[in-house]
Amino acid sequence: AAVQIGVITLERNSLTDNVELTPETIMQLLNKSVYKTGRGEIRMSFFIGMVEPYENRLTFCNASHPFPFQCKQDPENPDDIREKKSLNILKSKPGEILGNRLGTEYHDTIGEFNDGDSIVLYTDGILEAVNPEDKMYGKGKFMKSIYKMSHKTPSDIRENILGNANSYFD
Repeated sequence: AAVQIGVITLERNSLTDNVELTPETIMQLLNKSVYKTGRGEIRMSFFIGMVEPYENRLTFCNASHPFPFQCKQDPENPDDIREKKSLNILKSKPGEILGNRLGTEYHDTIGEFNDGDSIVLYTDGILEAVNPEDKMYGKGKFMKSIYKMSHKTPSDIRENILGNANSYFD
């Protein structure tokens, strides 16, 4: 079940000048807040990413959320928008779901990207949603809808995913 993010509040004294806010530290603070707010009864997956565009780097941390996809531009033909990009899964050391227990450790992962690459973030809700015949959309259909449009803009990729999913559910 989704949790309204407004319910989850970081304690004012959790953020101090000497705490470096990396995805890992933010995830640990969120875990503490979700656990205290829900008293162990609220759990949620979460993904945090920090993009450093001048370094071509994405630092991210994952709490049992589906791994994002990276559509990589072909370095041999960076201007050829007709060519499909390779599709990579941005895997990381999976962290425990938020709110399960206090003291959970999370770890940053660093991914590199180039100009023209796209990152696809999504919720597992699209994978687990069922059509009128009670069949799940699934990861295979989802990945095909990304790959088919991987050479397009992020907006085009999103519209294709939503269009394919909506037609599947009709």
